[in-house]
Amino acid sequence: MKLDYNLTTTDMKTINKSLFSINPIFKIVLPVLFLAFSTTMLQAQCPPGQAEYTVTDTGTYYAAEALECIIDGSQETDCADEVLGAPDGGATGDIKTIGDVQRFRMDGDSFAGSFVTIYFDKYEDPLEVEIATSTDDVNYTVEATITDADIVDDGTLGLIYQFTTTVDFEYIRITHNGNNDGKKYKLDAIQSDYVNSTTTCEIDSDGDNVADLADEDDDNDGLLDVDECSVELNFQPLCATWGYVYNQNILGEPAQHYVEYEGPNPGDDHYPANIFECSNTSEVVFHQDDITEFSFGQVLPAGTVILLIGEGYDPALNPTGNGGGTPMQVYVSMGSTDPNGDAQSNCCDAGVGYQNAIVGGQSTLVLDAPESGFTETIVLPIAADHLQFLAYDGSHGNWQEVQLQSTTQYVYSPDLSTCDTDGDGLIDSLDLDSDGDGCFDVDEGYNISDPGTDYDTDDDGLFGVGVPSVDPVTGRVIGAPYNTGNTLNTAVKDNTVSTACIPPTIAASDDSFTVSAIDTTLGGTTLSVFENDDANGTTPATDFLIDDNISISNDGGLTGVTINTDGTINIPPGSTAGIYNVVYQICLTADNTVCTTATATINVDPESDGDGISDQDEIAGSTNENDPCDPTQAPGYNLYSEINPIWSAADCDGDGVSNIDEHNNGTDPYSDCDFNIADITLAVTSLSDCDG
Repeated sequence: MKLDYNLTTTDMKTINKSLFSINPIFKIVLPVLFLAFSTTMLQAQCPPGQAEYTVTDTGTYYAAEALECIIDGSQETDCADEVLGAPDGGATGDIKTIGDVQRFRMDGDSFAGSFVTIYFDKYEDPLEVEIATSTDDVNYTVEATITDADIVDDGTLGLIYQFTTTVDFEYIRITHNGNNDGKKYKLDAIQSDYVNSTTTCEIDSDGDNVADLADEDDDNDGLLDVDECSVELNFQPLCATWGYVYNQNILGEPAQHYVEYEGPNPGDDHYPANIFECSNTSEVVFHQDDITEFSFGQVLPAGTVILLIGEGYDPALNPTGNGGGTPMQVYVSMGSTDPNGDAQSNCCDAGVGYQNAIVGGQSTLVLDAPESGFTETIVLPIAADHLQFLAYDGSHGNWQEVQLQSTTQYVYSPDLSTCDTDGDGLIDSLDLDSDGDGCFDVDEGYNISDPGTDYDTDDDGLFGVGVPSVDPVTGRVIGAPYNTGNTLNTAVKDNTVSTACIPPTIAASDDSFTVSAIDTTLGGTTLSVFENDDANGTTPATDFLIDDNISISNDGGLTGVTINTDGTINIPPGSTAGIYNVVYQICLTADNTVCTTATATINVDPESDGDGISDQDEIAGSTNENDPCDPTQAPGYNLYSEINPIWSAADCDGDGVSNIDEHNNGTDPYSDCDFNIADITLAVTSLSDCDG
């Protein structure tokens, strides 16, 4: 069931989400309108199936309307001309008469706790000013009575007084007060940085006390909602679609290096359009208080990843860029912040500055860089088709290029109603089996990222065992790695049962170790039985696939025989000669209840020289049973017994390295051109020309 909404935010970390609730009889559609939010768990009770959710709207309001402007005892109009909007260096006339009062309506309501800044253009001392706020322009609460000593000369903001409000307000009144008639001041602007919070009860689908609107994992399956509901989108390169909107300073005047030029001009860093030149070669310089807006020329949905390429960028040698630029802010918006809606390059519209439109809520801040010039990755928190740069401190902020991380991206769909892969009426972020193939998403997703690891051991579709414990803010299951990413689009939603849910199989084949002999006196070790065994379709079976709980189920009369985790079988010293049928059992690592058995036939016989051929066979074949190098073996021969001292001391290939040293160091005891020079301790008898 769909929750339709519109989302405006100045919070980069806002998660675009919608809310669904499934009822077998009827469908509920709940429209909701909300602003940027953060989550705070409170203690008040909500009905079953719901959890508390705090919506927090943050932003900046400025004086929007002058209701009264008495200056020097007379009603004036320059309050409306000079004080409204963001600080711009303009100011009222001299406010110098006791009882002079100015009342303003702000852009919107600010809750108690908002941070207010009064911008003065000048003042004289001694001075006393009363500041009061109101929600209705009738009943005012005095917030502060200040003197000239309270006004601060800030190096960046100028002459200011700042305070935190004690009550909600939309209206503000400033009154010339005290016994200082004739002492004057001028006002420039009034600014309220507000944080407005409202708590409601919202649907909590998984019952973890984190409302779906804040919960990043609405069904507690250990998979992020954004990964369960992302779609593949194809974009055009930004350098093929961009548009140049305006380039000015905060006063609405031409930017410091304003150029009336639509396209890039490589080599000249004063051309903002170079930031879309497609080549990552020309630096673009922005100066203090410059504002530049571009159009993407296409709508980029929330979740799209864009890159700001740093100055001096080189993908191999310098991927981070050089940095070194002064602070800058980057914003995005749906629609232009140009109030005249111009579709072409311009600098200034009758002195109208656009900073208020950008920082006052029309745009969303996506990067506040204390040092520009580094390569930055930005994930758009909202759908946007415009981009704004604001150089707010110092000069020479810089980047080289704005581009998409990739023209093909998996982007999280904020309208989760589009994500119902199996069409069962339950959206994927709430559906434990999104493609309806009978295999839980948690099994299919993690089978790709962490093969062989079972993250749902009780097979209920939820991560872990029993009721998951979750982070009280994000709703993420504690302990879940959340590393599946967009593999879900292929592994979970392909309507094909993952190998994670295919019943595990294991097959063991009989082995014959009768070609060689294990000496009765010294004992020895066979080759691995895994070579012809199969685990989940893999032959030879690997140590990883076979559980370490491998065992001998029937020794066949070979007392003391054991088997190692790598599948080799140990025959103890002093064993009686004979042919033994030893039965072993192996099980799957993925499910050690799935097991099978097979028989290894082992030849135990006196074998004096360790070459793997029994004494009686050597005598019958007219070779020396006490010479480990007789008969001569081809390179790669591996049926020898490295624990036999006669074989270990010999040098069967004549390269000057003993057999045991070659065995231990990974070279071939039967290849005279495979050795380590440092290992030579014996006389070299081979005459081979190993290098041609």
